[in-house]
Amino acid sequence: AMRIALDILGRPIYNTAMLGALLKAAPLASMDSMAKVILERFPGAIGEKNVAVIKRAYEEAVGV
Repeated sequence: AMRIALDILGRPIYNTAMLGALLKAAPLASMDSMAKVILERFPGAIGEKNVAVIKRAYEEAVGV
């Protein structure tokens, strides 16, 4: 999670990456709905980067 955050955000803020992994482990919401909420809350480049973090963490998460 930290590596993904550093790669995409350039900062060690890994809560969004953990959310992506959580979505894979326990699909409580769809990726589309999560991306929509993030982009509403954080418009522009920062929102887009956070969506990228969630998607990458989701893709890289291993089974639990």
